[in-house]
Amino acid sequence: MPIPNRLRQLQTDGRLSGSALSKKMRTQLRTLMDSGVLEQQSNRRGAIIIVCNQQRFDDWIARQYPATESELANLANLPRALAAAAHRNTKHGTSTHRQQILLARSPCPDVTARIDGAPWPIGELSRQYGIAACLISKATRLALPCPCALVENQEVLLHCERILPNIKTILYSSGKLSNIHIEVLSRSFSEGDIFYHLPDYDPVGLSDYERLCQGFRDSSEENSHDKTYFPRLFVPKNFEALLNCYGNAELLQKPKNQSNFETLSLSMPEARQVFELIHQSGKVLEQESLLAALYSSSLNR
Repeated sequence: MPIPNRLRQLQTDGRLSGSALSKKMRTQLRTLMDSGVLEQQSNRRGAIIIVCNQQRFDDWIARQYPATESELANLANLPRALAAAAHRNTKHGTSTHRQQILLARSPCPDVTARIDGAPWPIGELSRQYGIAACLISKATRLALPCPCALVENQEVLLHCERILPNIKTILYSSGKLSNIHIEVLSRSFSEGDIFYHLPDYDPVGLSDYERLCQGFRDSSEENSHDKTYFPRLFVPKNFEALLNCYGNAELLQKPKNQSNFETLSLSMPEARQVFELIHQSGKVLEQESLLAALYSSSLNR
């Protein structure tokens, strides 16, 4: 936060009328008075606050107010850096970034997507470097080869073709989807495309799927489409067996899952089906379990 004008005046002039300080500011400066950094003197006009140790007072100001107004203005587009400068706590920052990183991978070297009309050779970049990345904003237009899948776990990103053998493009959300991801993806697919969402099978993951579907619904209304295309929640045919084998009851008790469990409203039938099985079993299923199951003879007989 910026330095209050009265403190700035005291720092610059080395003295300030005591009547200029509010009660709150006097309380704030009390430790400096007690330690001799500041001193209160009296004259005919009343109390005057004197700076006795300029270096220590400057150091105290720097600790209390680590950035000036002009410095904060320079960080206006960097919300977490702004929070570090103003509060020394990046958690005070907002998530209003105008761009987001989109990571993608393809097991097919010849797969090329397009970003705002320009080629994005996901397959070749994946072959050479293991991954492809770009920056997207709300205005970004993507054309993604299908079948396409959106995953939130790194292991599934790197081995998704074992779960979906025909997959061409794999996108990585790294946890909760940002609004930018949702807005861009909602414009990237249409009827006839195959786009899967693979979240964790828990209330938080189902909530993310509902947010994604709502984004597609909003995009369809904005563009006056006769029919809304929705991404498919990927639910393995043996999902109930997976839930019984690899499900975790403790994870369902996490605060975020409990909060969503009590308030979640599901519009998509696949999500309602998964939620009902979670409710019945009292367990949730992490996305990595889909890979673990590939090595389980009891589930693959």
